Amino acid sequence: MSPLKLVFAAALLSAVSAGSSETTTFTGKLILPPRSLPFAFTPLTLNAGEYNATSDADGDFFFVGIKPGVYNLEVGAASHAFPTVKIKFTEGEMDSPKCNLYLYLGSGMQPVDCSSSLTLPALAQYHYFESRPPFSPFAILKNPMLLMMLFSAGMMWYMPKMMEG
Repeated sequence: MSPLKLVFAAALLSAVSAGSSETTTFTGKLILPPRSLPFAFTPLTLNAGEYNATSDADGDFFFVGIKPGVYNLEVGAASHAFPTVKIKFTEGEMDSPKCNLYLYLGSGMQPVDCSSSLTLPALAQYHYFESRPPFSPFAILKNPMLLMMLFSAGMMWYMPKMMEG
């Protein structure tokens, strides 16, 4: 191959690769159930950290500089569970990505319209702590140490009576 053809092929290859650097901005909103406290600074990731974003106090988020490809959107909220979204950005149609919603790991996909903005509702609220039952005087009788103490005191009172008669 002649050097002129090599230079032309290299220039053509660089022009094609320069044209494929098309990027876009992806926006969305996290929706909480009624009577939930609003939260800010919730981390969101595409492909486990390839792109990162945080939500604001209203739940709005955006990713900047996304290149063509397939991405998994995950929400790292500490208070609520959110579904995973698979987003496909195709070259030439970067402004209208295709989104599939997965409610939980292994569930079937649900196509979602995310061409203008993605609305992601919370599935459930995490309950980290179990509520304590209120105090009851009868709960003291369930204590094994108290039961052993009462049995021992009863035997100390009853044994001398048994020896007398």
